Amino acid sequence: MLWGLSYQRLPGTVVVIDRPHLDPNPFDAEPADPIVLVPAHLTNLTAQAIRRLRRRVAEPSQGTVRWHTWGLDAELARMRQRVRECWESPAADHGAAVERIGGALVFRAPPARLREWAVDVAALGDDMRHGMDYVYLEASNSPLRWGDGEVQIFSDYRRRVAVAGISRREVLADVPEGSAPADVHPRIWRHNGTVRARGRVNTATG
Repeated sequence: MLWGLSYQRLPGTVVVIDRPHLDPNPFDAEPADPIVLVPAHLTNLTAQAIRRLRRRVAEPSQGTVRWHTWGLDAELARMRQRVRECWESPAADHGAAVERIGGALVFRAPPARLREWAVDVAALGDDMRHGMDYVYLEASNSPLRWGDGEVQIFSDYRRRVAVAGISRREVLADVPEGSAPADVHPRIWRHNGTVRARGRVNTATG
């Protein structure tokens, strides 16, 4: 999506990923925020506009978009070779940001940075360790800043989501209503091990 979005030319273009295409997170089953991908050179989104977009996403589909990613495979192969041979300066970051706006997680960047992010995400799995790989999507070239957004993959993702869902239900049934997430989440993380130890978990329904 990031790669194709970098080549769009129509002002106002965005990609919104919302329910039912989002799972609860695989750690404590906290509901996921909608994700909005924005080409910074074409679109400026306010919190109000994002809320309107989310309402429209909930409406019946009006058609299908054919999304092309021509060139991504070639750039990914070039990146893998480049990692072995030399370092290149990062893409321009003017207008890039990863931030929460209007109840959504917004990834905004100019075309070159969108393509850089796309290649980084496409390369996930090249360096799996303990069944997991991740990449930070940098919104700034500053060496003094940590990555703003993180994309993670897991070899047992469905099982993690199912286990976290069970843990969340069981923990919430035993804590006072309205307890702060900072108090509840550590209990869920610890309880995940208990749920996994029971044996088979239905990854289709949790």
